[in-house]
Amino acid sequence: MNLKLKNKKIVVTGGSKGIGLEIAKSFSKEGCSVFINSRDLKNLKKAKKKINDKNLYIFPGDLTSVTETRKFYEFVKKKTNQIDSLICNIGYSTPNNTIGEENYENWINSIHLNLLSTINSIYYFKKLLKKSKTSSVVCIASICGVDSLGAPIDYSVSKAALISFVKNQAKILAKNNIRINAVSPGNIFFKNGNWDHKIKKNKKEVINYIKNNVPLNKFGTTKNVADIVMFLSSELSSFTTGANIIIDGGQTK
Repeated sequence: MNLKLKNKKIVVTGGSKGIGLEIAKSFSKEGCSVFINSRDLKNLKKAKKKINDKNLYIFPGDLTSVTETRKFYEFVKKKTNQIDSLICNIGYSTPNNTIGEENYENWINSIHLNLLSTINSIYYFKKLLKKSKTSSVVCIASICGVDSLGAPIDYSVSKAALISFVKNQAKILAKNNIRINAVSPGNIFFKNGNWDHKIKKNKKEVINYIKNNVPLNKFGTTKNVADIVMFLSSELSSFTTGANIIIDGGQTK
C-alpha cells in the first residue's frame, strides 16, 4: 500500500525513544524530512544515530513551555516554510504510591505534559500546517483516557482531556483543511519502557495481567502504533478527523 508520504515534512514531539522514536523511524523510511524534539539532548543524539538520515533534525526543548515551543517552531521554520504532519507524542505518568491520592504536583505535571504540550505545539505549528494541502495532526493519547483501568487518576484525566481536545479542535482546524485525530495505545512493550521494567520486577504478575485483561493475550508494539499514525497522516485517511483510534488488543470495553 502506497501511503504517498515521500518528501513530506513531519514534526514529532517526544520523538527520541519508545513510540515517538518508532514513529520518526517510520516516516524516515518513507522518505520524509523529520524534525524530532525531546527534553533530553543525549537521547536525541542517540535517536539521530539510530535513524541515520541526513533529513532528520533534532531540537532539545521542553514543550510544556510556550517559550521553548516557540523556539522549536522557529527552528523548523528556518528549514521549511510548511509541514505536512504534526505528531504530538509527549506524555508521561508520574509515579504515585496510592491511586486516588495524587497530589497537586502530580496533577500539574500531568496536565502540562499530557495536555498543554500538545496545545502549545498545535498553536504554533498550525501556521506551517496551513500551507500544506494534506495537513494532519495526530495526538498520542491512551486507553487510560477512555476507561478506568487502575492508572494514576491524574494521568487518566489528562489523557481524557486530550481526547476531548482533539474532538473539539477538529471542527476548528477543519476550516484550514487540517485534520486532527487521536491514537490511544494500550499495553505497548519496548525496551526500557514501563512494561519492560514491570516484567523485570515481577514477570509472572505481568503475564497474568495480560492474560486476564487483553483478549489477544499479548503486548502491542511501537510499530503497531506507528503504522496507525502513518495511515492517519496519509491521504488514505483524508475523510477522518476528530476520531480516537484505540490500539489495545481488545482490552477496553
